Amino acid sequence: MNKIPVFATAVAAYRFAIANYLRILGVSWVAMALIGAVAVWLFFPVMQTMLRAVQAHDPAAMTGLLGRFFLLELALFLLFAIPTVGVNKLVLGRPVTWPCFYVSLGGDYWRLVLAYVLIGVVGYIALVVIAVGLTLAAIAVAGLHGAPPAGKAAIAEQVRLAQFVILPFVYAAMAFLFVRFAVLLPPIVIGEKVLGLGRNWKLTRGNSWRILGVILLIMVPLLLLGLAQVLFLLAVGGPDYFGLFGPEATRLAVTRDMMQFYADHAIAYALVWLAAFPIAYGPLLASSSLCYRAIVGESGQI
Repeated sequence: MNKIPVFATAVAAYRFAIANYLRILGVSWVAMALIGAVAVWLFFPVMQTMLRAVQAHDPAAMTGLLGRFFLLELALFLLFAIPTVGVNKLVLGRPVTWPCFYVSLGGDYWRLVLAYVLIGVVGYIALVVIAVGLTLAAIAVAGLHGAPPAGKAAIAEQVRLAQFVILPFVYAAMAFLFVRFAVLLPPIVIGEKVLGLGRNWKLTRGNSWRILGVILLIMVPLLLLGLAQVLFLLAVGGPDYFGLFGPEATRLAVTRDMMQFYADHAIAYALVWLAAFPIAYGPLLASSSLCYRAIVGESGQI
């Protein structure tokens, strides 16, 4: 099985995004515009309501927002899958219907959505197993079974302390699941017309660390871009992001200011985000098919 050239693949992803800026914009702008509409319609109101509920320490109000959060996540998931398919079709050289007004919801799209749902179920089960294991470990360490209130507080403290140890393993497990089951799904779905979780597992064998390296290299410019955005907003009087590292009251105030700032400048922010999308997200989306092509070669499947 071919080995992925890590640095060359990351460079190729950015080269592809820059060379195909307008084509990527063509297959993404409709979905991004719809995501912007969802943000105005649902995200900002939900977040503002959530902040008020947190400030009022009202668990019932926060629980009541779960349905709206689920609707928001579902809408973002379904919409972002559209440019994911479109960009990977461009990389693979597949025909794209309506390349300047791309809203294709054909078989490739629904296979990818279903495949992501399946890997999401796998990830959810893994998180439940880890959470149960963490709780049982904390109870065992505390040595308290059916304990009085003081014992329950001790268990809660054990769980809180254990989180700092277990969280790195949780993130590592999620990264493992993503690489081994999901990272190559777009080109597999498009090129081989299958859901592809098992196929993804087979193709990533021996290339897992290389794929992770490609993703991390591509993420570095994105992190620098995010830092530049923060510094720019601070320079023009935007939210004080450093307050997010302060006490709870300060964090809530900063979050509220952030939501209000983005709401007040929603149109300008949306236009900048749309213009930056091909360079900010294009390389990451293109990397799936570039890694796939590096593994299987240009001439066929493995």
